[in-house]
Amino acid sequence: MLVPSGVGVIPQKRSSAFFDLVSISAHRCSSFFAEAAVLVLVLALLDRFLLKGHLEPFWVIGAVALSLILLAASIVTDLSARRWLQRH
Repeated sequence: MLVPSGVGVIPQKRSSAFFDLVSISAHRCSSFFAEAAVLVLVLALLDRFLLKGHLEPFWVIGAVALSLILLAASIVTDLSARRWLQRH
């Protein structure tokens, strides 16, 4: 990069609006998935228990599996966002 005479500072590259959008929304999406995982587990089990008066093993396994999938999505989103932001 050529620097004009008399100026010792190299101009910094400005971040784009897209980069700012990705950096903000990536962490928010990760937090959303983590919160959704907890809410799905708690509310699904509570709803089923109040509706039927008992919990069936299949229903509990399904609620826990869905919660774990959302938690995994949260972790993957956070890690991929951090890697993408470090590269750019």
